[in-house]
Amino acid sequence: MFQIVDDPVEVQDTYDLDGDLSTSDMVNRFVHWWFEAVKYQAQVNVVAIPVVQAFINQMANFRDYAYCTYSGDSSCGTESGILERLDYKWTASDDLVAGTADGIIAEFLRALYPYGAAFRTPHWMPGPSIDVLNNWYEEDCDDESVECSVLPDSSGYDNIDGLYDYMIDVVYFLNELLTGGNLSLNATWDAWAPYFYDWQDPSSEYTYYFEFGEYIAMLQDLRAQVAALGVPSAMPVCDQGNWDTDGDGYFGALDRRQASPWDIFVPSAYAQTAPTCISCGSVSGYVGTCLECATNPPCRTTTGCVTTNMNLDCDRERALQAIDGLIDRMTNFRNAMRNLGEALAGAEPPTGSGWTGNGVIYTWEDARGVNRAQVTVSNFNIPKLKKKKTGNFLKGKVCIYINHRSDDDGSPTWVRVSRTHPAATIAPFGQWNPQGSIMTKTSRAGWSYNRVFLRRTYL
Repeated sequence: MFQIVDDPVEVQDTYDLDGDLSTSDMVNRFVHWWFEAVKYQAQVNVVAIPVVQAFINQMANFRDYAYCTYSGDSSCGTESGILERLDYKWTASDDLVAGTADGIIAEFLRALYPYGAAFRTPHWMPGPSIDVLNNWYEEDCDDESVECSVLPDSSGYDNIDGLYDYMIDVVYFLNELLTGGNLSLNATWDAWAPYFYDWQDPSSEYTYYFEFGEYIAMLQDLRAQVAALGVPSAMPVCDQGNWDTDGDGYFGALDRRQASPWDIFVPSAYAQTAPTCISCGSVSGYVGTCLECATNPPCRTTTGCVTTNMNLDCDRERALQAIDGLIDRMTNFRNAMRNLGEALAGAEPPTGSGWTGNGVIYTWEDARGVNRAQVTVSNFNIPKLKKKKTGNFLKGKVCIYINHRSDDDGSPTWVRVSRTHPAATIAPFGQWNPQGSIMTKTSRAGWSYNRVFLRRTYL
């Protein structure tokens, strides 16, 4: 702006911009205007930063929750995340290994699956196998323009798999943002906040707000279907009874059941002996806690529940609670995204203050007429690895490619400078700029695997 504005008018130096300790002298009008514009932008940040800081805390909370949905471990206090499955599991090094345990959703649905279509939901299927997934992921489709194959339904890749993968992506993105620290995030909110909610285009499909909405709708449909699933009459009735392990209230691998009323601790050589539920609660002199158990899960309890383990939990209720928890946490974070975007939209300088939604305009009048200088910038999109899914939004192949790598991928990053020169008659010089014109120059950003560069074009 300093290079293209030549406003000759001077105004009173009310801010002592020349540093001479006097506010009664004169200073160039554009310099005075620019200081006020920057001062206003600083006031905008004062409004925005508390909102941004609150959202940073919400990002950290959701990241921790999302991590535990697919990676149950000691830090989560669970054996398995609610989205986990026995079929496969991603490791920290991006390797596929066999899953360690089903989460409660897959555990319940897997128990019902063998009993036919009436006891299934299209949102979950057994599989896919590690070999099928590895072959699929290794296809050469890392270029956005290359179409990738879609796993057939028979592979078992389903909507819950899609959510499982999506949560991993969300945690990765939130980690990358949070690693920068609060100072960096507070200073650059206008660069990263539109990823969550684009207040200039609220209906954009390229935001987490939109994507969360799609998955929440899927989860709501899954919940309705799980609640409506019946209990198969062909499922075995639970062989129920009481159990304990020598008074410690826990069934362990080294325990052996026998016909006597007490549990007897025996060496590990007997660990493979099949457990049986024994009656111990009424035994005189018994020390310990007796718990109800079933020796043949998955099975039907006497109360009409399906249980997938020995402790007789009603696993439909546990699965519904897990789905409700996902819906609640995703909905709350999604609402926080919208609240952030709407608050930041209100914090942006209004038109007329010199700043526009994505640039700055300065006009001045002199002997030539009204002149106009404008600098406009595109929405800045940080180059990052993206995963492309084929098939529908919730289910399909995932391919990794670099997004926003240059202005050729549909998301240009550029700075455009323009100046309007009016047509005027200036005595005694005659006609000035008789046609009137606008001169525009644009610098475009580009990225390659080993460099960052500018492309200069003239419009």
